[in-house]
Amino acid sequence: MSLSEEKKALRKEITRRIGIYTEDELKRGTEKALQNLEQDTHFIEAETVLMYWSLPDEINTHHFIEKWHHSKTILLPVIGTNKFEAHVFEGLKKMVDGPYNILQPNTHKFENKIDLAVIPGRAFDQKGHRLGRGKGFYDHFLQDFSGYTIGLCFNFQLQDYIPFEPFDIAVDKVISSKVSTHLF
Repeated sequence: MSLSEEKKALRKEITRRIGIYTEDELKRGTEKALQNLEQDTHFIEAETVLMYWSLPDEINTHHFIEKWHHSKTILLPVIGTNKFEAHVFEGLKKMVDGPYNILQPNTHKFENKIDLAVIPGRAFDQKGHRLGRGKGFYDHFLQDFSGYTIGLCFNFQLQDYIPFEPFDIAVDKVISSKVSTHLF
């Protein structure tokens, strides 16, 4: 099986696993993962944080972003042709529909240093390898990123191994809905 086929099969398996959990179980997992993120030293110390506006099958970041944008500079991706730019989140009133049915800020591009990037993924492994949705947006962004990276996921998205290619960029840490976090 090729790497591409392995990745596709794992994406399908993760989608199947998400369907097993009730809305309440996913909500509790989301709350625990976000509590773990809030307690992380890198998050506490960061002044500028790139987050993601979650899709229905991801850790729900919407309230978290609204909560923290008053005390930290919260950035969100604005998707372009084959990559994204980080734009400042200034509240729901300045959000517009973007590609892939993801809301994105209709604000200015952030040009300064980003301290922390919180990255979604379909799955993560013990070495920080990440399985995304296959579009490569985060890999393009992370190629030039010099800040700290945290992958955010549910416990069932943690895998022993993620198939990866040389252009796939690993994260520095994964925070899940478990009590502990994983350092690489």
